[in-house]
Amino acid sequence: MRTLDVRLDLEMGKPKVVVVMPAYNAEKTLHMTYAELPHDIVDLVILVDDRTRTVSAYSSDGSTTTFGDGSTFAPEAFPGLEFPLSEIFAELDVP
Repeated sequence: MRTLDVRLDLEMGKPKVVVVMPAYNAEKTLHMTYAELPHDIVDLVILVDDRTRTVSAYSSDGSTTTFGDGSTFAPEAFPGLEFPLSEIFAELDVP
C-alpha cells in the first residue's frame, strides 16, 4: 500500500493536510462526513469510488478534478504527487 508523505509547504510554512475518503456503500453518509471536515485546515480531499472506479480530488481552492481508472492521479494542487490509479484499485480488489 502506498503512503503519502506530509511535506512542509515552504511558502506557507505549514504541512499539507490530505483526507482520503472511501465511497463504498457510503452514499447515505458521505455528504455528512464531508461537511464535518475542518475545511479551514484541509488542503485536499480525495474521494475513492471503487464502484465507478474513479478518484476525485477536491482542493481547498474549490476546484474538483476526477480521474478515471487507467489514468494517472496527479492533482494540480499537489505537484509531484502522481501515481497510476490501477495501484489504488488493485488494493481494493484484493479479497
